Amino acid sequence: MEFKPEYYIIILFTIALFFTLGISIGSVFQFEDLNNNNGLSKNVSNFNFSDVEIKKSLLPIPGVDNDGKGVAAFLETTIREGSGFTLVNINELTAGSSTQNSARVAVRTAKDYLGLDNDENLDVIYSIKTNAGFIDGPSAGAAMAVSLVSLLEDKPLNKTVAITGFVDEDGTIGPASGIEQKASALKAEGIEILLVSDQISLPRDYVKKESCGFINGLEYCEVNYIAEGKVIISGVTIIPVKDLEEAMGYFYGEIFE
Repeated sequence: MEFKPEYYIIILFTIALFFTLGISIGSVFQFEDLNNNNGLSKNVSNFNFSDVEIKKSLLPIPGVDNDGKGVAAFLETTIREGSGFTLVNINELTAGSSTQNSARVAVRTAKDYLGLDNDENLDVIYSIKTNAGFIDGPSAGAAMAVSLVSLLEDKPLNKTVAITGFVDEDGTIGPASGIEQKASALKAEGIEILLVSDQISLPRDYVKKESCGFINGLEYCEVNYIAEGKVIISGVTIIPVKDLEEAMGYFYGEIFE
């Protein structure tokens, strides 16, 4: 059978038509699929550090200078998406090794407290502003953990509460020295409560209590000295706390003195 030339033209036109329709239909389905993917909601239960914008917080922290005098410094905490770095600087200078190590422990502890992955790419930068001389030590560790938890949970901190002491990876707040000097310095910054480790033996005021009675007609009296419930130094109430969880309760206003 022989086909006339016009038949070949019709066949070629038909093939071209189906090819064009196939491309058009495929493009429509692909466009719809892309739109559907863009509309997927994120699983908010899985914290994604890539969603973190640059955030900052400022927290008063107490210290003791080289002359043994209490000073009030300020801890600025910055978080941002990055490579997982933790950095501490004091007055724009890199902090000593003790403070740097304390900061790394604070970051791990804060993430563990929130149930977050320690391997996520979050940069944490701690900047300590102070008029004192050289400062190095672990006693700002608890404040570092508190400020990071606050930023990650996006909750404000009570501005009348401060904390001193280091933090262990299990969340325990460790002791710090110079409590009296630190309380005095913080009072000028409007701090009303200073949280410290419950491992510290605090200086307490004792009240004399006398009780008398009779035995076989003879009067006897007994004198006892009872420690007052609150410890107040320079107008600042000193409250012992066990761990990071208890400390966050005071900073969030969930626990009252």
